[in-house]
Amino acid sequence: MMLTLECGSRLSEETLRRTLNEHGLLDLGKVGCASEPFRASFDEIRQARDGVWRRDWQETRFDMKAAAEYALGYAAVALLLVNLLGLAFVAVRAVFGWIATGYRPAP
Repeated sequence: MMLTLECGSRLSEETLRRTLNEHGLLDLGKVGCASEPFRASFDEIRQARDGVWRRDWQETRFDMKAAAEYALGYAAVALLLVNLLGLAFVAVRAVFGWIATGYRPAP
């Protein structure tokens, strides 16, 4: 979408006005910016000229470093919790086994 709007923003106003429909929208497919009908308003074309669409798109880029740091924190917490739960299970099992044998030490 962004590339199609940027293509339309490079065209002259006269060229774009020839593609206006009855609702006041431009058809960028008629001027070769899209392979099928693509309707846009003059406001969207102006925003594409000003670079608004490009800035919005670049803000949503995936940041691998931030994602890895975020996931690493959860992985460390999960590792700690799983090990503590395993230790608690072994300790409870040993206590119940000791109680079941009548409080006698193991031979």
